[in-house]
Amino acid sequence: MRLFFVGFQVKGTLGRDIVDGESFIRIYGEEIKVRAKIYTINGFSAHADRADMLQWIQKMQGLDHIYLIHGELINWNFLKPI
Repeated sequence: MRLFFVGFQVKGTLGRDIVDGESFIRIYGEEIKVRAKIYTINGFSAHADRADMLQWIQKMQGLDHIYLIHGELINWNFLKPI
């Protein structure tokens, strides 16, 4: 499993803990082992437009799932055809 963080993760947040290499994180009081390969993409805007995101994602090989955790649900549908 691969987990991509696009953009800055603020110190003291779950995202920052994962990016900093924590082996275990705590979510709702449950300790969870981080088993994913973590990637940080600082040069790519988290606010890229639809065309840029589609072009970037379509170049990835072996990508089975995309989980979006930011933005409005109504705008996530553009990734369904991938």
